[in-house]
Amino acid sequence: MKPRVPAQKTVLMMPAKIPEFLARHREIVLYAIVGVATTLLNIGMFYLLTQHSGMDYKWANLLTLITVKAAAFFGNKWIVFQSVNKDWIDFFLELWRYILSRALTTVLEFAGLMLLVEILHADSMISKILVTIAVIVSNYFFGKFFVFCKKGQA
Repeated sequence: MKPRVPAQKTVLMMPAKIPEFLARHREIVLYAIVGVATTLLNIGMFYLLTQHSGMDYKWANLLTLITVKAAAFFGNKWIVFQSVNKDWIDFFLELWRYILSRALTTVLEFAGLMLLVEILHADSMISKILVTIAVIVSNYFFGKFFVFCKKGQA
């Protein structure tokens, strides 16, 4: 039987493991931070445009989505994947791959939700959560291996 480690000793050792965890999973942690930030931007901007400027919710949503997708592109490019372009053509090809990958995951989200709800008769809220998780994971892998990949990987 292992000797018990006192609770206070375990708590004191925990913070030392945090930097190690962050270093090992830096990209995923940064992806989560950028994701939370863009989600807050999405909700906050929509709220400000609809509640304080009187903008119609459809126009507010369109403007918000364009802004948030641009913020997500640059956040993922500069912070998460630290992508550098050699010229403007390289930049626009990267931007095109981003738009293409997000369009694909949007279609997958829409079709996946319909499949789960309409064909498999799953609960719509549970289905939305499952599909959203799949889209977040897909967007990460598209970003890593298709959009912001190093030269010769795409």
